[in-house]
Amino acid sequence: MLSDSADLPALLQRMSEALGGHAALVDHLARALVPAPPTERGQGGYVASGYDHALDALRETSGNARKAIAALEAKYREETGTPSLKIKHNKVLGYFIEVPAKHGDKLMAADSGFTHRQTMAGAVRFNSLGLHEEATRIAEAGAHALAAEEAHFETLVGEVVAAREAIAATAAALARIDVSAALAERADELRELEAQFAADLAAWRSAARQWQRAREELLPLARDRADLEMASFAAGRADLIDVIEARTALALLELEILEREEATVEAAATLRLTYREHMQ
Repeated sequence: MLSDSADLPALLQRMSEALGGHAALVDHLARALVPAPPTERGQGGYVASGYDHALDALRETSGNARKAIAALEAKYREETGTPSLKIKHNKVLGYFIEVPAKHGDKLMAADSGFTHRQTMAGAVRFNSLGLHEEATRIAEAGAHALAAEEAHFETLVGEVVAAREAIAATAAALARIDVSAALAERADELRELEAQFAADLAAWRSAARQWQRAREELLPLARDRADLEMASFAAGRADLIDVIEARTALALLELEILEREEATVEAAATLRLTYREHMQ
């Protein structure tokens, strides 16, 4: 149990009582319902197989309708000697037996066991006691299965409604924990962002200081040296090599200053682009 752990954060310790107590209801719903129930219950199919054996039997009877009708159709074909006999279904007549018109008289006989229902241009339709019983059995099984599912649904709804206060308390506790977790995660992100910002800001300040020192302190000294060496060379007190070295050092320093300027600008751009939305 969550409440048994001493290492839990204070919020979880306070919320732990509201998070439990639903095991029996959850287990019952898991056994009673299919994993992905349909959104509409009018056609059934939401109560899991194995939950109600009587319901399973009704479903089997209804679900095997095609097989039962096919067996009856084969039986009638053999009994009447009419290979073209078919058992069909529509919304108006339900199940019916249909034979080509040329075989109609055979089934019209008083002792044939068939009852005439409809004569058409090229076919004659009949009913029979066996077909009526089979159709009734299939229809009743389907209706009873739907009724059984509906009864189970009402029972399950009643159980859930009875537990509504505990469920609402759990939902409220989970919502509070979820919000607190999101806030804690955000706080961690902000701490990481703050540390990264401090590092990037320090990098920009360091680059700016080095650029400023090179530009304002080192560059004037290098220029003075180059000018001094040139004057000494003109006065015959220095060699040409000294002038070249001084000029080379000046050029290298100017190149370094450009590189430091570029580094400073890049560091500033990183700060603006990375943290702009957090500074607004």
